[in-house]
Amino acid sequence: MNAAPPKRPSAGGFIDLSRIRALVVDDNPNARALLGEVLRGLGVGKVHNAASGQAAMTTLRFGEIDIVFADIEMPDQNGLEFIRELRHASKPAISGVVGVMVSAQATAARVMEAGVSGADSFL
Repeated sequence: MNAAPPKRPSAGGFIDLSRIRALVVDDNPNARALLGEVLRGLGVGKVHNAASGQAAMTTLRFGEIDIVFADIEMPDQNGLEFIRELRHASKPAISGVVGVMVSAQATAARVMEAGVSGADSFL
């Protein structure tokens, strides 16, 4: 089964993100709203929200998600633990989701820690 190659940017330089389904995981409702608005402004088709890693895993089990943005600092289960759980999920549709760690504390050590945990990128 060969997937179609990603669309190249149009002459205007924009990529069509309308088919992308994102999940924003953050315990701070203001941060979730802000990142959600940015994603919608970029043209992301569907943005889901979760206030915890546990709620995010439920969303991932019942919905098709392409990319997850997870806050690194959350109570109960931090973003690093969440990404590790994501990578160890038994369903490839979950374990293969693109994971982006989000933090205002973007030290080199934190970025490296996120990569070791399985994050694909750091914002």
